Amino acid sequence: MTKDVIISLTGFQFMQEDGEPEPVAVVTGGQYYFKNGTHYLIYDELVEGFSGSTHNIIKFRPDRLQVHKKGLINVEMIFEEGKKTSASYMTPLGVIDMGLAATGFSLEEEENRIQFHVEYSLSVDQAYSADCRIDLEIRSKEEGNFRLDEGIEKKTEE
Repeated sequence: MTKDVIISLTGFQFMQEDGEPEPVAVVTGGQYYFKNGTHYLIYDELVEGFSGSTHNIIKFRPDRLQVHKKGLINVEMIFEEGKKTSASYMTPLGVIDMGLAATGFSLEEEENRIQFHVEYSLSVDQAYSADCRIDLEIRSKEEGNFRLDEGIEKKTEE
């Protein structure tokens, strides 16, 4: 994997009363590193409707995901299978107190592509909110054949 990468991060919330989940997707360029058994992603993210950006550092390995956001949005989220963690998601509109309980992870690595998935239960203000999934795909910028809609249809059918 090269240092310069294209990052696709898609989040899904499966709420019981709703039908199909609405995916929230971010596709951006970033930096990739691998050190001591941990994958690192570093990138900046713009939030529609607001000026300013959020600096993101994502660390992951087969059984753990850590997301650190600083800037317009501030949060430190940790996902570990079998553990419940909490996070305060600070946005320009206010703070959301969340509980996270990871239920599954998968990691697939190829020479120029990495896919990482985490499934978790989300609670807001100590009340169950939804079952969720984060799909993370990293591709070498050199590969250059990344499409935003690739795989979203398939992912929502699962």
